[in-house]
Amino acid sequence: MRRNPLILKRSTSLRPNPSHISIYYEMKNALSILFLTITSISFGQTIGNNIKFNPLPLIDDISFPTIQGGIELKLSKKMSFYNEVGIKYRKGEFENSGDSTFLNSKGIKFKTEIRYNIIKESGFLRNSYLAFNLFATRNFYNDYVQYVVKTEDTKEPTYYYPDNVIVTTDAFGVRKSVWGFNLVIGKKIPFHWSKKLFMDFYAGAGIRFVDINTTGKKYNKDIHSLLRPRHPNINYMISSQAADQNNFIAPNLTAGIRFCYSL
Repeated sequence: MRRNPLILKRSTSLRPNPSHISIYYEMKNALSILFLTITSISFGQTIGNNIKFNPLPLIDDISFPTIQGGIELKLSKKMSFYNEVGIKYRKGEFENSGDSTFLNSKGIKFKTEIRYNIIKESGFLRNSYLAFNLFATRNFYNDYVQYVVKTEDTKEPTYYYPDNVIVTTDAFGVRKSVWGFNLVIGKKIPFHWSKKLFMDFYAGAGIRFVDINTTGKKYNKDIHSLLRPRHPNINYMISSQAADQNNFIAPNLTAGIRFCYSL
């Protein structure tokens, strides 16, 4: 019995070709490597070594304005180490030097942070991290207050005194040191149009320790009363705190955004 040559040809063409099998597996491996590479670029770019710029300290007049940036170094797949430094570049809006200058206005901020990066390929926690940081700031500036000598009528700070009471203006220099720690949660959001640029949003809370020293000050809270404004404000709060040399411990809140470049 003779076989149909068409059937024979068709059955022969369906037999596995070793060279085809080899090409198939090579293409499969290449596609797998390409997929993993793309995934690592879109997710891993935020975990490697990064340079970061923090724009909000430029307008931080509550403490003092700085040009501030840092670098993040990858320690392992999930751990990284971040250090940030800020240099004061102008006087703060609430620095009241008056006509006297005891200290040159200058300051520095430093922060060091250990991070645990949450490895998630999707969901809200993708590119998120938990961190613990230590921070320290040192600020030199000038300030002044107005005061009167304490009497029965002027025991407490007030905005009104009798006409016969002499009001004295006292200018002085301030050295203010703050240090503390925070627990922080953050999220890194890559720019879709760039493989190198991303944003780092963060927020946290902790404790801060404040130490204030003054030079050239005549005001003495034991025998003088401060002249305060009719309505309390930030300016008076900062000046009176410095004049009283209030050293204290307080809660600390932190939040911000950094613009980052992956090295």
